[in-house]
Amino acid sequence: MVALKGETVAASLALVKAKATGGVSSRLQLFCLRVIGAVSHLAGNRGMQRFTWGLARHLFEPSNSAVLQLASGGRLRIRLGDGYWTRLLIPGYVYEPEIWCVLSACSKSPICSSSTVERISGIGA
Repeated sequence: MVALKGETVAASLALVKAKATGGVSSRLQLFCLRVIGAVSHLAGNRGMQRFTWGLARHLFEPSNSAVLQLASGGRLRIRLGDGYWTRLLIPGYVYEPEIWCVLSACSKSPICSSSTVERISGIGA
């Protein structure tokens, strides 16, 4: 079986593990998001953003973050209140191809932040 280039890149950007950076609040928020991600996966990847924003707005600190270990070996730091990046916590979630090349380049650095990826790719510009 031959893998397409996009599929290979997507596999290398898959989430291996996530670790909250900070205290109990960050760890609890990450746990909640992982549970919501699993439910979202069953629902066709729907609802993750709204739950992320709701949790961040009403229950948790805006500074909570986590470092995601990618299959390629790269690490990506995300804010746990950012509904765009927390979708990586959905099992098997793959970003659109336009983001793959930026995340792939980012995965070669020791650690990259989601804000750096947004700046490079022009997300939100």
